Amino acid sequence: MNMDVTYKTFTCGEKSEQATIVAFENQDMQTWLTIVVQTEHPIVIIDQHDQPIGTLTLEFIAKRLEESSSEYILPKHELLPVQCVKKSDPFPVEQRMLSVVIDGDRIVGVITQRTLQTVRDQDGATLSLIFDSAYEGIVIIDRNQTITSMNQSYRDFLGGLKERDVIGRDVTSVIDNTELHQVVKTGIPERGKVQTIQGQKMVVHRLPIWQEGEIVGAVGMLIFEGMTELHRILQYEATSKAKAVKTEKQGAVQTFETMIGKSPSIQRVKSLARKASRTKASVVIQGESGTGKELFAQGIHHMSSRSEGPFVAINCSAFPENLLESELFGYEGGAFTDARKGGRRGKFEQAHGGTLFLDEVSEMSSSMQAKILRILETKEIVRIGSEQVIHSDFRIVAATNKDLKALVQEGQFRQDLFYRLHVIRLTVPPLRERKEDIPKLLGFHMERLAQEYEVEKKSN
Repeated sequence: MNMDVTYKTFTCGEKSEQATIVAFENQDMQTWLTIVVQTEHPIVIIDQHDQPIGTLTLEFIAKRLEESSSEYILPKHELLPVQCVKKSDPFPVEQRMLSVVIDGDRIVGVITQRTLQTVRDQDGATLSLIFDSAYEGIVIIDRNQTITSMNQSYRDFLGGLKERDVIGRDVTSVIDNTELHQVVKTGIPERGKVQTIQGQKMVVHRLPIWQEGEIVGAVGMLIFEGMTELHRILQYEATSKAKAVKTEKQGAVQTFETMIGKSPSIQRVKSLARKASRTKASVVIQGESGTGKELFAQGIHHMSSRSEGPFVAINCSAFPENLLESELFGYEGGAFTDARKGGRRGKFEQAHGGTLFLDEVSEMSSSMQAKILRILETKEIVRIGSEQVIHSDFRIVAATNKDLKALVQEGQFRQDLFYRLHVIRLTVPPLRERKEDIPKLLGFHMERLAQEYEVEKKSN
């Protein structure tokens, strides 16, 4: 089990302390003592070229004063040594001398033993919190099969044992049918094993802990609450797959997990989209044509509380105004020439309980914008040729390849509708701004085309 601590990820500049810089002179010990006593911060002594050459501490001076007189002139070579590190260097795990942090030619701070200990203490508290907050039960033993740690989840499973009831005891006396001590002897990890503990079948991992080429202990983990929990998870997975197959036949709904792209820019949009999906607010997705705006709309729907409802999409630029109105609001039979007998439900009705995706929303006429605004305010629809009011509960996700705010300023888009739609905005970056995603997209489409045309898969 790799217990790497988080302070390794800091840079020297982030955790450095202030320092007092003193130019070296051939001064007696009493003078140096006065300087050190009057200085609040650690001392960095520099030479005539402004380069760090050493440091002094009160403890060092006190010891030297015991060995010599206060008039003793301290030579340069007797200064306590220092090491120079760059501001951007990784934060050290340990050090035996004062670290002087430099940025170019400038000293920006120091890293002391006190800094290291503070970071270790903070990190230890974090690891302890994570350890005890883990859903899985975790136990750690040393090379003598003695328990050194057991988290709250494991102790709760064993009947609410206290820490004092388990620490220092042989693992075989605490955990039924354990084989953890055998892992210490063999060094062979065991994953996904079934173990009966207190009459209940559990799924466990047993992993050796290595240090400098030697086994120093082992860690055991309860991965599930029990076999019953595992069966429940497997059943849920099977049900989810069946639903996915059904969805695919009906027209697959995209999720953020299935979207291709790991670049920082697309990950930021995904993160915001996930947050947006947990709200009821309207969303405007802005981006150039072909950037996948509808995929994000589907992803928002899939993660929202409306995921069981329909996802209904319409491209507002694909219809002339009169046809767009009938598509959105629906119509009664005989409402106009060629109207279908019995009438037809509009997109607003079809989206009841789900999400309505209005693509290219900026292409709607002013009169259509006014009608859309009215429906968004009341959630009430009247089909063409009817007087009956129909209530529909839907969420709007709109998309555009234009700047709606600029269109408002130019008088081409209603300001009140803009504020109705523009509660949350996502901007999807074009592929030229995330070129690192091109290989993944290329590989995906090569595999898709190979399957579609039944040819041998090509390598990219």
